[in-house]
Amino acid sequence: MRWPETSLVIIFIILASVAGYAWRDLHLRKGHLKRLEGRMTTFREKRQQRKIVTFPRRHRFLPLILSGGVMAFIFLFAQVPIPVALAVCLLVGVVSYLIEAQYIKRQLEAIEQQLADSIDLIVGLLQSGMALPKTLEMAMHETAIPLQPYLRDIVGRIRLGDDPPTVIQQLAKQIPLETFQLFSSILSVQWWSGGSLANTLVNVSSVVRSRMELERRIRTQSVESQLSVLAILLITYGLAFLMWHVNPDGMEEFLTTPVGSYLGAFAIIAQTIGIAWISKLSQIKF
Repeated sequence: MRWPETSLVIIFIILASVAGYAWRDLHLRKGHLKRLEGRMTTFREKRQQRKIVTFPRRHRFLPLILSGGVMAFIFLFAQVPIPVALAVCLLVGVVSYLIEAQYIKRQLEAIEQQLADSIDLIVGLLQSGMALPKTLEMAMHETAIPLQPYLRDIVGRIRLGDDPPTVIQQLAKQIPLETFQLFSSILSVQWWSGGSLANTLVNVSSVVRSRMELERRIRTQSVESQLSVLAILLITYGLAFLMWHVNPDGMEEFLTTPVGSYLGAFAIIAQTIGIAWISKLSQIKF
């Protein structure tokens, strides 16, 4: 293995070490904060603390696992130069991360849609004269996964005698979205102050649906840029396949040379950077 390939491998190892050290530092910080919070609370409060698992559950190690699997497959079964192999692993990791993020985004959209439907159901039941705990129970029965387990947890804990505003506020911690924060804040405040909750929830439902409609329009506008990047990638790999089909020996000989392997790796890395950049520009927060 020549010195340029060795230096490239060393650079990838250094980057992986830096990422691992950053993850370890973040994990230690969270552990220290948890222990500090445990010391600052009483024993009774510590027993009442519940482990909060946020929605949705992330699979952050999936890109690393896929990249490692692709690298192992390449080194075991394919005769590919090391720069190209490392660049392919980087591309697989970035693409798998973006796919996982898109899957998470779909789950958030689904649970926000369920929240809007549940609010409309609660408003109708409140206007018919039903009490708020009973409306939450009815909404629990009419809602499907993924929102149903959280509503079941709220109804069950209220039945067991837990403080209703505290239980409702925990929903915003389990699902860290602005719409759920608004919904839980209004319910917890209204539980203590009283008054007409139906009119307030009507406005909340309108805000949630308007936010979802705006997000759909933004996503529609960003589809054009994403499709253009996908078309460029398909054209690039299509031309590479045609060149290999016309002259496979020359293509393989070119990629096995140091200059060809580094040019191929540079092209794949540039594509990876472009995919990540376009994906970052398409994410508009409001």
